Amino acid sequence: MTSLVKALLITGLGIGTALASMGAQAESNGYVKPSNALIRVGYQFTKNFSGELLGAASVSSDTLDGASFKVDSAYGAYLEGSG
Repeated sequence: MTSLVKALLITGLGIGTALASMGAQAESNGYVKPSNALIRVGYQFTKNFSGELLGAASVSSDTLDGASFKVDSAYGAYLEGSG
């Protein structure tokens, strides 16, 4: 398995776990929970340097006490060094 495939697999598992825990927390505490489509891709350039790109767009909004909440878009780029 290549390092790109490993990074994508680990990232996908992490996103799934995070979304599942956020959903459970949101339902139990009554937080606002707009739904977002998220894509996250990472690549390890060398054994000591990797990078990651993140993009998200809103799929639906949520309402709390009559106020509507929606995330239009979010994006980011991250670099990480490891020893």
